[in-house]
Amino acid sequence: MFLRDVAFVVPSFNETLPLTKELARLLKYGEVVFVNDGSHKFIDISPLITKKIFTINHVINRGQGAALETGFEFIRLYLPKISYIVTFDSDGQHSLQDALNMVRKARHGYDVVLGSRFLGKKNEINFLKRFFLKSFAKSYSLFSGIWITDRHFGLRVFSRRFIEKNSLRTADFGHADEILNLVVKSNWKFCEFPCTVKYTSYSVKKGQPLINGINLMFDKGIKKL
Repeated sequence: MFLRDVAFVVPSFNETLPLTKELARLLKYGEVVFVNDGSHKFIDISPLITKKIFTINHVINRGQGAALETGFEFIRLYLPKISYIVTFDSDGQHSLQDALNMVRKARHGYDVVLGSRFLGKKNEINFLKRFFLKSFAKSYSLFSGIWITDRHFGLRVFSRRFIEKNSLRTADFGHADEILNLVVKSNWKFCEFPCTVKYTSYSVKKGQPLINGINLMFDKGIKKL
């Protein structure tokens, strides 16, 4: 069922295998804003050329946070009927059903719904990755005073009100903490939502290295809370 008030923002950098399939699935349920973040590999979305997909290209790679903000700005300017914005990674890890369930949750008055890999059904995450991801979340909770279980999961839902009032200024991986900081500082109504994650050899290879999370453990943005 197509949701006229929902848009998916899909940032992408050098994605290949799952991309066209993911975009085709999303187009059945809402508007899709695809942001090609300066890929130097050819991204072929020609099978979708007859579909209504909004495509924005960064000339250079600016980072996932910048790509998301580009998508948000497009929605602010050109899609006035959109009430809920879903950020959806293009590497095949996210569940579309989770995204739709999170939109339903947001309709109950939440401005931000954050996906979590550590609530509900257990995901197949190796011990080391699970340990560090939980540690990253706990460190943020200790500094911020709000309890979260997953600090850097890319599947999120935002109300239009939230993106109208806030712009992302962090271009890279640190945008995840900037979002949390905005929630804390202005007391936006938020919740976490249990999500499944589909790890494949491709998505693991494309994923963020753990060192990025370690570098953010005591990020200066958190210290300013």
